[in-house]
Amino acid sequence: MTDTGKVGTVYLIPLTILSLLGCWLVGGQWSLIVGILAVSSIIALSFAGADWPKTGCLVATSTALTIVVADLAIRGMWPELVYYRPHEMFARSIPSYPMLGRYEPNVFFDGVVYGDLASVSRDESLRDHRNMRFVTDSAGFRNEKYPSGKIDIIVVGDSFSLGTGTTQDSTWVSLLSSSLKLNIYNLSMVGNPQRHFMNLQKELTRLNVEPGTIVLLAIFGGNDLDETYLENNDFKSLVPQNTYDICKNTLRWFQARSPFSQLLDSVLRREEYQRQVDKVLKRQFPNGRTIAFHKPYVRRVQRSPEEVVAHPNAKALVRVLGDMRRYSEMHSLEFLVVLLPAKEEVYRWCLEGRTPWTTTTNTSGLGVVVGDFCKVSEISFLDMKGEMVSKAQVFFKQLGQCLWWYDDTHMNHNGHKVIAAALHEHIRDHFLQWSISKTGTHLRKSKL
Repeated sequence: MTDTGKVGTVYLIPLTILSLLGCWLVGGQWSLIVGILAVSSIIALSFAGADWPKTGCLVATSTALTIVVADLAIRGMWPELVYYRPHEMFARSIPSYPMLGRYEPNVFFDGVVYGDLASVSRDESLRDHRNMRFVTDSAGFRNEKYPSGKIDIIVVGDSFSLGTGTTQDSTWVSLLSSSLKLNIYNLSMVGNPQRHFMNLQKELTRLNVEPGTIVLLAIFGGNDLDETYLENNDFKSLVPQNTYDICKNTLRWFQARSPFSQLLDSVLRREEYQRQVDKVLKRQFPNGRTIAFHKPYVRRVQRSPEEVVAHPNAKALVRVLGDMRRYSEMHSLEFLVVLLPAKEEVYRWCLEGRTPWTTTTNTSGLGVVVGDFCKVSEISFLDMKGEMVSKAQVFFKQLGQCLWWYDDTHMNHNGHKVIAAALHEHIRDHFLQWSISKTGTHLRKSKL
């Protein structure tokens, strides 16, 4: 090796190390792969009698830098190559409170998306493409803008309150705000009612509320009973992460969103991904369209009241409802609970291959348990199953349309219309009377 070659290698080694570090910072496991590639190249080149230290470093450096540049470019310029809807593109966790989620602030997305079941099934023919507008405010919630003036209703819930898969103007939160002519702020994020409650506690101090503002909790019957609950519902019980943990959480989140890492993950975990594919059930709808269902929801929505009570999370869910009622009373807020059914519940006749429109409107086991608790606790409660079952037949006979996206676990614009209309009537019937009987609430009376 010449002196010039030695000098080049001396400078190249630090560059290689920095490149591998950058590769690790971007995608974590990619640095290991590039490192293995570099070692293999060095060994092979040494047997070939080449200038192996320098060549090996060049191979490792060029590979690592290519991965880093491509990874960052895809994230920033072509996220749709990896993510099929804005929820995946812009979701993130709060580094200091990793159990709580947010979206990136001030997002404006306007594009074509398809459903989660089409993505999981990996069946392109199932995709029900539609245009979708997705906007977040400066706090990272799905609202057109940060709220100005008094807030009349705060909505907390999961993706079914977010309106995942449906354009912003057609979500039931937007429709309800327009029909009631009230200022509604959507605090919904993916998670269970406990996380929704903690998000409410964290955000309430910045929101402009008044006595009588309604806290509307939307429960989804498909998974809210089955997700993980903590023992304590108090947001103050969450200890903020220290600086080290915040940096670690931020790095993990950044690495998890690496396009190359996700591609590698799909290869290394083929069997697990296949098990997810097997959870998608496909049936023929009366209009000839293929409609997809989510297998885990099928059994969950069929639980009896006794099975719901015996569920390990039943007490935790009921405790959240009780604590939210007390929290609302403490802040002079009104509390409303709405139970949203799953697609597998409303279109059970299609799932089981029975005569169309024979799904019963009877309350589900979860609906019975939650309804009974709300009645005893004097919490306003609305179960949407019966209304959704009835309107499903009406929409099909009049328009030939479904209330859900065919390729999605989430409702389409028709389903959101049904929910908004039912909530409109419920709020007028139950909270207008309240506003008349209380003092200092004439502003809401005039709005309603």
